[in-house]
Amino acid sequence: MLTNKILLIDDDPEEFDVFCEALALLDKSIDCVGAVSCSEGFDKLKASEGLPRYIFLDLNMPASHGK
Repeated sequence: MLTNKILLIDDDPEEFDVFCEALALLDKSIDCVGAVSCSEGFDKLKASEGLPRYIFLDLNMPASHGK
């Protein structure tokens, strides 16, 4: 089941803040969820009661190497 959540996986907290503020300007009903690493993102997906509508991933994080 899709939810009205968007998951942003990014190691920069400022990017997360700007992203969520922009989403709130578009639609206040969107729940912006963040993770600072791919492993944390997977943990949030496993713990969630439904899938986010979209997942945005920063491919230039030091630990991910684009994988």
